[in-house]
Amino acid sequence: MPFIFNPLFHLALGITGIVSTGVLVKDILSIRKQLLIETGKIKMNKSKIK
Repeated sequence: MPFIFNPLFHLALGITGIVSTGVLVKDILSIRKQLLIETGKIKMNKSKIK
């Protein structure tokens, strides 16, 4: 298995890891933003009722 010792293989693996982590973080941030918007809407609606 010589490809394991290939630096390009490790470079590609690292780039793939960074990209997938970046996508994951972006997804989490967008989900959090959506949740904040949703909770904000709920709070606004409750304050309007009062």
